[in-house]
Amino acid sequence: MARSIDFNPRARIQQRRGEYEQQRTLGLDAQTTYEQLFPQYNTAFEKAVAFQDVVQSAYDTFQANRTQANLDAYDSTVAQYQQLQTTYQGYEPQLQMLQAQMQSASSRIKEIERELPDLQRALAIDQEQQKRQVLQRRGGSLLTRGFRRAGSAR
Repeated sequence: MARSIDFNPRARIQQRRGEYEQQRTLGLDAQTTYEQLFPQYNTAFEKAVAFQDVVQSAYDTFQANRTQANLDAYDSTVAQYQQLQTTYQGYEPQLQMLQAQMQSASSRIKEIERELPDLQRALAIDQEQQKRQVLQRRGGSLLTRGFRRAGSAR
């Protein structure tokens, strides 16, 4: 019967190392994509903000002289402004998703880093010369020696 990974510090460290690399890659990929999209979002947002003055000017012109031509100009300006808003708002869901991925990867990496000292300590116990000989002879772990179940040793 194969040993459970929970009681094999070397296997757990290897598993955490793989998980760490996977989370690191996911986080870096999300960060790279975010850094590529954010300038486009920011540019679109700044264009929309700058265009607000044009909309206000067209509205003021219409209010000063209520003609059909001024109303059409105002409506056209509002349509352009809405298109600019739609452009920058189109980036927001993807940017939020990328931020969530970066935060998730970061928090999982921190969890792995907090777990690492305990795993290294358990590995050091299993690797001590005298204890390693016991492990080789009996095929068990020092943590579980003399107990029926591995969990009862703790």
